[in-house]
Amino acid sequence: LEDLRFYTERKQVEHIYTHVITNFPQRALDNFIKDLGRLFPGIPVAISGPQVARITVPLPENLTVLMSMEEVLQYARRKNAEKS
Repeated sequence: LEDLRFYTERKQVEHIYTHVITNFPQRALDNFIKDLGRLFPGIPVAISGPQVARITVPLPENLTVLMSMEEVLQYARRKNAEKS
């Protein structure tokens, strides 16, 4: 996340999307979620993938969980429409 933080401090970023497939230990996954809120408070973050069902901490205000492929596709379509 430090590389991403470095980038977002230097470039204009409209949103961040991540698809979590890595099998994090529970504490590491929850810390990852907290870090997304702490490091990128002004940037909307969308997260999907098989591991999101394991999140146990409250979601930061800037974070949206996409629970299905349909939600991911709707998110992508919405972001694409915003650019048009």
